[in-house]
Amino acid sequence: MYDLFRRAEQRDPSYSFSSEDGEWQYERVAADGGVVAAEPTTHRVPTAQKQSVTKAANDFLADLELDLRERLADYEPVTAERPTRTGAVDLVMFRTDDHIGSTETVADKNGTKVEIHNSEKAINRVYQHLQDVLLWKIELEELGRTVDTVHLLMNGDHITGEDIYEGQGFEVDSTLREQVRDGSTTYVDVIRILSAEFNSVQVVCQHGNHGELRTGSQSSEANADDLMFDAIDLALRQSDLDNINLITNHIDTHIEFDMRGHRGYMRHGQDTLGHIGTTSGEQRWQAWLLQSIDEHDGDGWDVGYVGHYHELKVEPVNGRPVLMGGTPQPASDYENSLGIPPGRPGAWTHTVTDTEPIGDLRPTYFT
Repeated sequence: MYDLFRRAEQRDPSYSFSSEDGEWQYERVAADGGVVAAEPTTHRVPTAQKQSVTKAANDFLADLELDLRERLADYEPVTAERPTRTGAVDLVMFRTDDHIGSTETVADKNGTKVEIHNSEKAINRVYQHLQDVLLWKIELEELGRTVDTVHLLMNGDHITGEDIYEGQGFEVDSTLREQVRDGSTTYVDVIRILSAEFNSVQVVCQHGNHGELRTGSQSSEANADDLMFDAIDLALRQSDLDNINLITNHIDTHIEFDMRGHRGYMRHGQDTLGHIGTTSGEQRWQAWLLQSIDEHDGDGWDVGYVGHYHELKVEPVNGRPVLMGGTPQPASDYENSLGIPPGRPGAWTHTVTDTEPIGDLRPTYFT
């Protein structure tokens, strides 16, 4: 129990737990050391029954999705030709597990409580990755290389959700509606910047698992990542950008797409293992490769992308590289309880050449 209370104090610095006569009590402590009477607040009413909370959240998602889909029907899909000049290269900006809306507080070596992750930090790190991509483009051009297309791969869990597990209301700093708004606003701005800097932009979207609401029978419509993608899609359809190609996947666990004649394969990763090299993990990826080969007349995917485990890795599957993407969010109590190494928060960028799906590979380590 002591460990649990200590962890609660780390999550919210305003809590102070103590035990007198064998009975645990807590106070809310102000920054100046005084005691405040305010009760902890969450973005869901703590006294509400979980069933009623889930129903309200599902109703919100359903209404928002219906509104977005109706508005999308009024505009043409976002598509554009992608140049593939011989000898040129493409760049890939692999984004996964932003967890906008999540907050994480820890104690540093001096015992001071520090918020190491929140929505603002998550969004700032998206722009840090973007800056690295733009700088690499400049480097390539200074070396005489021609850059054709940038591929923005969005692999899910860009928002952290709101009703994933009991007590999550204490671990988020924004509501589900705010997360969808902030995520879509951020990425529309990122796409606009990429559109201005590159000849063409391809955006590929695959939902994760944190946008889901964990109920008995789950539908794809309840995934808030998809709502964020729809909001981005609508904004792009209403814009004057004419060099964007957008691919979204609302119904399946994976998506395949083209990059300079190479086929990419992306899945969020909640149904994979953290290490492909194990027998079970390798068998799953080999099965997905065989499925791709069957569906494309003997021509399977050339490079895979996966997230979910918050680690930067590169592992082979039958000679094909699979990139595991990192996250701006440090390891949570859940990852620590599983013994998953936290690693350094980061993300991948790589080039695509005429002959190789991965030419040069660079990590971005977030500050």
